[in-house]
Amino acid sequence: MNMLSTRYVENWNISSRALDKLGMYEKILGRYDFRGKRVAQFGVGTGIETERIWQKNPLCILGLEHDFDCLDVSAEYLRKKGYPVNETRDIDGLAEPTGPAWRVKGDSINLAPADYTDASTIDLTLHEKFDFGVFTFVGGYNYFPVFGDSIIFDPLQAYDFLLKKGGILINAERILTSDPDGLQKEMFFVPAGYALKFFETEINRPAVEASMWGNNKIGFHGEGSLVKQSMPQANEGELAKLFLDSAEKEGLKPVIYRLEIEKV
Repeated sequence: MNMLSTRYVENWNISSRALDKLGMYEKILGRYDFRGKRVAQFGVGTGIETERIWQKNPLCILGLEHDFDCLDVSAEYLRKKGYPVNETRDIDGLAEPTGPAWRVKGDSINLAPADYTDASTIDLTLHEKFDFGVFTFVGGYNYFPVFGDSIIFDPLQAYDFLLKKGGILINAERILTSDPDGLQKEMFFVPAGYALKFFETEINRPAVEASMWGNNKIGFHGEGSLVKQSMPQANEGELAKLFLDSAEKEGLKPVIYRLEIEKV
């Protein structure tokens, strides 16, 4: 691992464990029946959310992740738990000349290197093969939406390609806003070809704190802009607390939103 990626992986591992301890993954995923279904996960992180999906007995998971170090850490974590892990990259970790050709297995957690904002990194044979897409807590210090202000548009090329007709995309994220009740109207536009099935906002400072608990750098979406703050020597949770204290003084509320859209 390079030093910057190592720090990122460590940060996210701390935050992901904090979110899991609060029961956030279960809260997000608990309303869905994954039994016998194919699930695409956009961003596997360090494997904790992937584990929670697998415990709901899907036919298979395809976990897409652009960070090779995260793929290594998540594969190791899931294997230690005794889950069937299939890493789909070839020995060099390189795509085929015509694009990636993954060997996705049923009854397995398949981990693949891919950028969900770039359709050319997705295996073309997987067109409309998946029943669910899961896309949660992407964030990051250097992250900003590629396809407009709303984060949900970023995996559009991947989830639209991978999801079956009638397939469901599950999205959850944290945001700072002065108007939680108006968030849907202000921030979210359902992509063409999709129908909004569920939308919920919750002022939840503990969960928002947990989502950046390991960070000494924070990149955060608030009122349509990206707010950044850095504290190189910060202890766990220190910057998260200071950051949210400052935001709340400015009238911004720490919100977790959850939404579900269906491909029609």
